[in-house]
Amino acid sequence: MAKVFAFLRNMDGEDKAKVLKVTGIVVALFTLFTLMSTVSYLFTWKADQSILATSVGDTSVKAANYGSNMGFRLADFLVRKCFGLGSLALCVFLFAVSARLLAGRWRRSLSKTLFLSLFGALLASFIFAYVSRLGSWENVFGGGLGGECGRTAVHWLVTMFGDIITALLLLALAALFLYMTSTKFARWFDSLSGRAVPGEAGDGKPSGEEAGATVGALEGIDAEVFVVDNASQDDTMTVLPAKYPWVSFTANEENVGFACANNQAIRQSTGQYVLLLNPDTTVAEDTLRRAVSFMDEHPEAGAAGVRMHNEDGS
Repeated sequence: MAKVFAFLRNMDGEDKAKVLKVTGIVVALFTLFTLMSTVSYLFTWKADQSILATSVGDTSVKAANYGSNMGFRLADFLVRKCFGLGSLALCVFLFAVSARLLAGRWRRSLSKTLFLSLFGALLASFIFAYVSRLGSWENVFGGGLGGECGRTAVHWLVTMFGDIITALLLLALAALFLYMTSTKFARWFDSLSGRAVPGEAGDGKPSGEEAGATVGALEGIDAEVFVVDNASQDDTMTVLPAKYPWVSFTANEENVGFACANNQAIRQSTGQYVLLLNPDTTVAEDTLRRAVSFMDEHPEAGAAGVRMHNEDGS
């Protein structure tokens, strides 16, 4: 497996683009089949229950599901056994993945996307299961609006903590999910705390204003952010990870230098483009979007730089 990943990392840009597009087509077809089967299941689940008593390869009984027998079994697993209506959230994420793969603009870690997809589906499952319990819909679709997984989890939470605390926990999980997936929500939430990032402009570390500007410049860009700390002696690695949980942090035990730290981050990156950013830099709101657009429009370019200004704009 390690050799496979090494081979993919060493491919040139054209070959990577082909692999991304082929993968995107496969993911899109599977997602379309899953979505079609899942939506159909919501209307035909009762009529197709008898199929569950047959073997997987048995063709004597044909499902009413648009995905036929295999589609029904897949949808039954996702809707009844696992996520309930949260299965639709999983399909939405898969469609987003396939669209970016087909566009050749895949910049997010696959493991992070898988985690967020499952987190979103589970969260939707819990919320729908809670709604099912309040509305007495726990048997609809065979496992309730949130599926058997969500129903079991919510039943345990309500038994242990009661309805009100369970509702608050679900709201907290929803806020956490938005914080990890929406830059705009993360910025708004951070503004409520009023906490500043350690460091002042000019001391080699980002101030709160500079860090906030950089986060704002990522708006609308599917990006991963890596911060390598060269053995700082303050509370940088205590405060920053708590303030920006979606950022990947690396703490070095000694100061290995700026170039070496950059290489550490590059080795972790999975995106199409890599930006090396000094820690005391403020990024204008549209700089990154314009830089990415330039690189997309000029595939012959191997690197790009932007105009640098002093703090006074000169």
